[in-house]
Amino acid sequence: GETPGVCIRPAEGTRSRPNCTHHAIFHNTATFADDLTFSSTSLEIVEDFLHRLERRAMQCGLVVNQKKTEIVSADGNPTGAVVKNLEGTPIKFVKSYRHLGIQTDNDLAVSTRVGMAWEAFRKFNRVFESKVVRYNVKHRLFSVLVMPVLLYGMEAVTLNNARLQRLRGALTKMLRKMQ
Repeated sequence: GETPGVCIRPAEGTRSRPNCTHHAIFHNTATFADDLTFSSTSLEIVEDFLHRLERRAMQCGLVVNQKKTEIVSADGNPTGAVVKNLEGTPIKFVKSYRHLGIQTDNDLAVSTRVGMAWEAFRKFNRVFESKVVRYNVKHRLFSVLVMPVLLYGMEAVTLNNARLQRLRGALTKMLRKMQ
C-alpha cells in the first residue's frame, strides 16, 4: 500500500518556489499548519511521513516546529522505540496532548476545565458572593462568564459517570456559593 503524503503550497500572492507541490493521498493546502495530526499503526510510516513533511515544508520556506512535534501513544513508549526527525533528533512520546485548547486525555480535560471554571468564578467572587446583588443577576452573569469556560470542548470528551459527577459537583458548589 501507499504511504500518506502531503501537499504544501505557498499562500496566494506569494512567490512560488520550484517543486513546491507534491500530490498524495493526504492533501492539505496551507501557508502554515497548526495542530496537524496524523495516525498510523506503524512507527516507520510515521517517521517516513514526518521526513517527507519536513522536506516539502523546507522547499516552500516553512519549518516544522521540533519543540511541538510529539508522538501520541496510549501506552507511552514501553518498547523504547526511537523516531527521529531529519536532523536526527528523537521525537518525544506522550500519552496525551493539547489539541485546539482541549486535552486528548478525557480525565485531564475535565480536570482542566473545572480548574479554569473555578478560576473564572474567583475573578468575579465579589459579585457572586455579594448579599446585595440579586440571585437572578448572579445567575445570568454566571451563565455568561463561567459556564462557557466549564463546558468549552466537553462535546469532544467521553463523559463517564465519574467525569460527569466531577462537572456536576463543581457546578453545584459554585451555585451554592452564589446564594
